Amino acid sequence: MSATHTNLYRSTDEDTVSLSIPAVIKLLTSDDMSPTAVVLYVHLLIAAARYGAPVFRLHTMDILAQTGLSRPTFLKARAALQGEYRLIHATETKKQGMWLFELLNVNGDSIPTPDLHVNFATLPAADVVAFYADRLGVSEAPDTTADGFPVFDCPFHVAATPKKQRTLRVTTDGEEHHGRFICNGKKCRRKGGLIDFEMGLAAEQKQPINRREASQRVRAFFIGRRQNEWLGVKPETPHPLLAELTERSDEIPF
Repeated sequence: MSATHTNLYRSTDEDTVSLSIPAVIKLLTSDDMSPTAVVLYVHLLIAAARYGAPVFRLHTMDILAQTGLSRPTFLKARAALQGEYRLIHATETKKQGMWLFELLNVNGDSIPTPDLHVNFATLPAADVVAFYADRLGVSEAPDTTADGFPVFDCPFHVAATPKKQRTLRVTTDGEEHHGRFICNGKKCRRKGGLIDFEMGLAAEQKQPINRREASQRVRAFFIGRRQNEWLGVKPETPHPLLAELTERSDEIPF
């Protein structure tokens, strides 16, 4: 049976992407698919891996700078991927130049998100701790409370001393508040669940996301911990496939 969906997620310190093979084959075997459309699609795959979800935001200027495409060529490639091939859906946000992209499956439908496969209430405690550690850039919780709950440095306030910074407690008892966090700093008192934490971090990084995007990223993280067949992608540097395509200037009319 052909695969009809794609899971994209971030696992440990490596961004990864599990591709919908039929969608990629559809792209690469089309007789009239332009090389520039392939370049753009590969760029969007890499971006999706970086954001950990099939729905993500990109600014047009960043796409042009990173792919080397001219604006007219980019617009034509985007229109082809969305209209003729139905591999993406793109809508401009309220911020001029910022677009919300969604990768589609081979049939042109939305990709089933990990929401259906992750129940926050039943997550193993180790997975919950791993999520917070991953988002905070540490390998494990640096401390624990007297009753055994993990404690992290709170990313939502700046304290005068390291001791006062380590105030973010995560509940991992499998009960009502399982997976939720609370900052015990006197002036912070930030609290919420996994999705609230993801949205809060994005806001702190001046890259705000909505609840749907945050939900997909969070649940995709846990899906990624379960899966063991990945195609690694390093978004910090040009992906080899993207670099090879963009270097073929004699074949690609930028």
